[in-house]
Formats: sequence, structure tokens, C-alpha cells
Amino acid sequence: MSFVQALRECLNSRGWLIEGEVENQGHGEVFCEVRNAQNLPEVSNFFITEFIEEHENHYDRRKFIGLMLHFNAWLFAHRYSNLKLSLLANQ
Repeated sequence: MSFVQALRECLNSRGWLIEGEVENQGHGEVFCEVRNAQNLPEVSNFFITEFIEEHENHYDRRKFIGLMLHFNAWLFAHRYSNLKLSLLANQ
């Protein structure tokens, strides 16, 4: 599964759980078909730490983290999201 396919599947399964989206969950709509990428940074950590590990057994974690950081930066720079993702160093 490609990065984009995995991210879409993650958003479709988890997107309605993002704060502020709950009220729309009951309509039976597919998240990626009716919502934009505004809240993608809210799902990014779950995508890397849980979703990918459950669904992909041969992925390059560093590559997916880099792709997620760059994709979120692109969304922010082009005003598709007003949330800026940042990476915290291990303490």
C-alpha cells in the first residue's frame, strides 16, 4: 500500500473522530469524499504510530514520517490547513 493510499484509508476510518467532526459521523459518508485536508495534522501521529504499524509490515518508518511532515508543511503553506505540524525530539 502506498503512503497516499494508507493515509486515505486512515482518514476514512479515523477522520470522524477528530474533534469537531463527531456530529457528522452518523450520516454514513466517507470522510475523504466530503471533507478537505484541514484537520490532517490531527491524525498524523495516529497514522504513524498506530495505523501504519497495524496495516503495513514492510514500510520504512523514517520515510513515512518524512512524507507526513512534508505533506503537512505543503498543506499549511498552500492554506489547505491552518494547523502546523511539528516534530518533538525524544526526551
